[in-house]
Amino acid sequence: MHFKTFFCAALFTAMLSMNVLAGEHSAQMVSFSVEPGDSAAIRLTSQKVITESFSFKMPKDWDGQCVLVPYEDGCDIYDRAAYEADGSGLLFTIACYENIESEELQEYTILGFCNDKTYVLESYYEDFYDEAEDGAQPDFEEAARLIKKSFVSYIKEEAAE
Repeated sequence: MHFKTFFCAALFTAMLSMNVLAGEHSAQMVSFSVEPGDSAAIRLTSQKVITESFSFKMPKDWDGQCVLVPYEDGCDIYDRAAYEADGSGLLFTIACYENIESEELQEYTILGFCNDKTYVLESYYEDFYDEAEDGAQPDFEEAARLIKKSFVSYIKEEAAE
């Protein structure tokens, strides 16, 4: 009788785990093979963004509301409507610095380290939403916390020539 109880509990746990994992399946691959002078904006349509050097999550309810403008080793995240209207609406920048002293990073939110690179989050949403009415703006502080919590940097394998 104990074996049946154990088996049923294990099966129930496995089924719950599969449902939780199934909810995390949505991700968007973003290529960072950026040519000089290229400023193509990529509409973010998924919660998880995966690049060649790092990945992070955006709030679920922000799908389609932001665009990502990649540059070498980093990206800018804009409010989609403002960016499409006049190129404004900068919300966040994820930047990469190499061989930088920690004293120089005090004004930034450090996201992670990878070899001699340090990834930071710079927030600009206060500048964009200064005139917005209370309650009319998304929770940017929560978005910044989610980006920081979910950020993962990794070493890119160099192609053998």
